[in-house]
Amino acid sequence: MPATNTPPSPDSTELDSIIASNNTSRHGGGIRIGALGNVTLADDIEIGLNDFTVQNSFAIDAYDSVMILFSSGLSDSAFLISVTSAGAVDMNFKSGGSSNNIEFPSYVVPVDGLPRDMAVVCDRDGDASLYVNGDLVDTVDISAHSATDIQASGTGNGSCYLTLSGGLVAYGLRAFNFALDADQVLELHRYGVPFEMQFGSTTTLTSGTLVSGKRYRLNDWITADDFTNVGASNADGVEFEATGTTPTTWTNSSVVERLGSVVDLDLGLGKGLHYTDFTDNENHGTGAGVANLVDNYTKRVDLTYSGTLDVDFDDTPEEVLVSQLSGDLTLTGSNYHENGETVWRFTADGTLRTITVPSGWNDIRGVGTLAVAVSSTATMVMISSGTTEAECDFFFTAE
Repeated sequence: MPATNTPPSPDSTELDSIIASNNTSRHGGGIRIGALGNVTLADDIEIGLNDFTVQNSFAIDAYDSVMILFSSGLSDSAFLISVTSAGAVDMNFKSGGSSNNIEFPSYVVPVDGLPRDMAVVCDRDGDASLYVNGDLVDTVDISAHSATDIQASGTGNGSCYLTLSGGLVAYGLRAFNFALDADQVLELHRYGVPFEMQFGSTTTLTSGTLVSGKRYRLNDWITADDFTNVGASNADGVEFEATGTTPTTWTNSSVVERLGSVVDLDLGLGKGLHYTDFTDNENHGTGAGVANLVDNYTKRVDLTYSGTLDVDFDDTPEEVLVSQLSGDLTLTGSNYHENGETVWRFTADGTLRTITVPSGWNDIRGVGTLAVAVSSTATMVMISSGTTEAECDFFFTAE
């Protein structure tokens, strides 16, 4: 039968230790950017006046010149996050070409070479909050910049990473078009992007249907349109999770934006100069002056479906795609060892498919029955922290 394991209850320090020790391999390695090197996005990220969140996975083993972790674009009205030569985390709300820098006063990025997830959550008329490995470490008031319209002009100017030194190792970048709360930041660090936060878009809608279970913002409500039957209240700026697909009335061009991740780059999976955006925005990255780290780098492979597949922690690549499950799937495990991790992604055919895992594996999220719905996808992250089956944790996320 599919696994219904009781999830373990490690404290946050133990779980963060597991995640941090596997962070490099989870991203399949990283990139070290040399002098004047950068990774640019295919399109800029339009933020406007909205709240937003940026998460970086990176390590620093030397302070040098300013290291830019994220830039919405290279226009005169962009937003940047950087680490200074003293290790401070700095934000820049550029407006009309003028720099408006704000530093987080209570946190300094350690020079230890250890991978960490850092999230900056911006509530435009309140505070910016800084999280490291899911924990809140600092806040700063940014309300003075609530009216700064962050509009990156042009195409291909979105420099998501840039540094003038070799002290930064970058593993991944995610950006969201809304402000995550503390629980969502912790979930993002531990488990990745959940279904309701996947595939956000800065392209707005003025008619049509919604996807049940996805998050939306009613940017501009036009009188006579009615969204109350799908989980929203009729007002400007309301954020909601859709409880249905078809609003009662949406014929007056009310403006709706789908919330979620607008870019999701895994910099360890793009050997060379191309880095894939795992959202459906196809905002892929292109590198210049970039050197891949060879340690922990393994390319993604596609496996043909078979009723039983083995997760070999010695030989399994960091990312595996199993397409078109034409039947239920049983996973086995072998060669368990410390710091072993792999990400498997599944797609189902026209029938709901279930996945059975070894009985000793620990289902961290407590999902119970592991099922891939009709013509949909699911992701499973497996972490081996020892040499036995009982020391393998996994978390499963289905679309």
